[in-house]
Amino acid sequence: MSPRVAIVGALLMAGVMLLGCQSQAAFETRPIADIERALRGGALEVCTKTDNAKGLANQAVFTRVLNVAVDCHEEIVPLIVDRFTGAGDRDAAARNFESMNRPRGDGVVWTWANFTIAAFGPRDDRVIERVTKAMDRLGAK
Repeated sequence: MSPRVAIVGALLMAGVMLLGCQSQAAFETRPIADIERALRGGALEVCTKTDNAKGLANQAVFTRVLNVAVDCHEEIVPLIVDRFTGAGDRDAAARNFESMNRPRGDGVVWTWANFTIAAFGPRDDRVIERVTKAMDRLGAK
């Protein structure tokens, strides 16, 4: 095999591997209500919600904190949902959230459409399991 063929083959393999390693969801504009609907469909209650019209994450244009639980009389887990106008800003915020999670495993962040969805700190494992299933059904990554 010639060196040129080997190099071209290696570059093609690298390109295929990069395409298969996308860790963020596709960017599209969707309503935040779809996230709330997915959580309720995942046997969770949205106990309260608080809006911040300016956004809390860098470059976020809107933030809603959803306090969710299996039962609102039990442990409540806050989910921070940030809306973005571009994929680059959303993905940078997701990477920033991931780097803040110390010690490892102390938080989780998903991307979906024009949003990041994040949970941090101590939390009810039953709630996080249900949130994870809801995010999976939604197509969040």
